[in-house]
Amino acid sequence: MKRTIKKQIWMTRDEAQDLKKKAKAACMTEARLMRMLLAGYAPPAAPDDRFYKAMDEINEFGDRIDRLSRSVNDTETAAMLIKEAEKWHRLQARIEKNYLSPKGWI
Repeated sequence: MKRTIKKQIWMTRDEAQDLKKKAKAACMTEARLMRMLLAGYAPPAAPDDRFYKAMDEINEFGDRIDRLSRSVNDTETAAMLIKEAEKWHRLQARIEKNYLSPKGWI
């Protein structure tokens, strides 16, 4: 839906700083944060670097299993390893969706 109506509001300096801080913590623009709040969604704060490091490790684990499956000569074992790698990648996607999606959008 195209946005065609512009709204301007007046804020105190403290309100403006608070909006900027909360939008930055949620990794989004101030306008997007305000639209989400109007829609009844409260975005979570962005996770710290430990979260992204853990996600990278899970992804790397899945990639290693996938690479291992290509070096195995037994097709049954290779298929089993591919399925296991897919499980790890799906786990990573579910975790990211749970922690990075605004509550109510999952």
